[in-house]
Amino acid sequence: MDKLSVKEYDGLQLLLVVNQMIHDKSMRGNIGFFVDIGTEAFFKDLKITYFD
Repeated sequence: MDKLSVKEYDGLQLLLVVNQMIHDKSMRGNIGFFVDIGTEAFFKDLKITYFD
C-alpha cells in the first residue's frame, strides 16, 4: 500500500489522506495511531479494511 485514504462511515466526507507510506512493501500487521502531546483523539467503532 503506497497511499491511505480515510473516509467517514457514510463514505461522503474525506477525513485523512496519507500520500506516502514509509514502510517495506512486504510488511503486514499492526497499525498505530499517534496523537501529539496535549491533544485528544477519539475513535469509536473503528474498522480497518484492506483492499488490494
